[in-house]
Amino acid sequence: MTLTCEETIAVLRCADTGSRELDAGVYEALGGTVLTNVLAGYWREDGNGQVPEYTTSLDAAFALLEEVVPASRLLSLSRCKNGDKLGWTCALQCGCAETILSTAATAPLALNAAIVAAWSRPSVLNFPSAAARV
Repeated sequence: MTLTCEETIAVLRCADTGSRELDAGVYEALGGTVLTNVLAGYWREDGNGQVPEYTTSLDAAFALLEEVVPASRLLSLSRCKNGDKLGWTCALQCGCAETILSTAATAPLALNAAIVAAWSRPSVLNFPSAAARV
């Protein structure tokens, strides 16, 4: 079952660590379709290989940011204290004025939550199609 962008953001913000399931969830929230194979992992339906490790790799998360919201600017990605836990906060500027803030347990999770939030705002971003974005 594919989650909405809002549900995906909530899951990312609450997760303790990234996972292949979360990677697939991010990909699907951004309009992609995932073919699941228990033994082989999560594959893109478009034939472009496996879904990248968006939620565990900063390299993959930054590559996703460049693909999905290329006009954005990363203002900060820093450690923070969230209640009694340490976490990460991401500040992403989209368009001329809107700043998206996201907090999560790890840097890739915080960045992914901000990416999905930015992607879900049609007033900020205007790209041709969801499939072309991922």
